[in-house]
Amino acid sequence: MPKFSYRAVNDKGRPVRGVIAAANEADLFNRLNESNMALVDCKQVNEKASKLSGLTMKRVNVRDLIQLFVHMEQLQKAGVPLLDALSDVRDTTESARLRDIMSDVYSEVYEVSYLYTAIE
Repeated sequence: MPKFSYRAVNDKGRPVRGVIAAANEADLFNRLNESNMALVDCKQVNEKASKLSGLTMKRVNVRDLIQLFVHMEQLQKAGVPLLDALSDVRDTTESARLRDIMSDVYSEVYEVSYLYTAIE
C-alpha cells in the first residue's frame, strides 16, 4: 500500500503532519476523518524518500518526552482507553515534532490495534 505525507487540522484546530499508508487519497481522507482530522494537503511519497527524511529530522526534546510519559501514565491510571490517550497527547503537545510522531503512532495503533507494532 502506498504511503502519503499529509498535513491536516485536528478537531481543536491544531496542525498535524504525518505519513500514513492508504490505498489512495480518498482512503487517506476517510482515515483522517475517523481520527477527527480534516485533510489540508497530501502527496504520495516513495519509500526511499520517507526513510531519508526520517534520518534528517530533529530529535524530540527530553523535556517533551518526560511530559509525554507523565501524561500517558496519568491517562492510563484514570482508565482512559489507549487510542483516546494517544489522541489527547497528540492534540495537547506543544512540540510540532512530537505532535507529528504521536499522529503517526495513533494512526498505526488505530490500524493494527497493537502499540508494540506501531513503534517498530
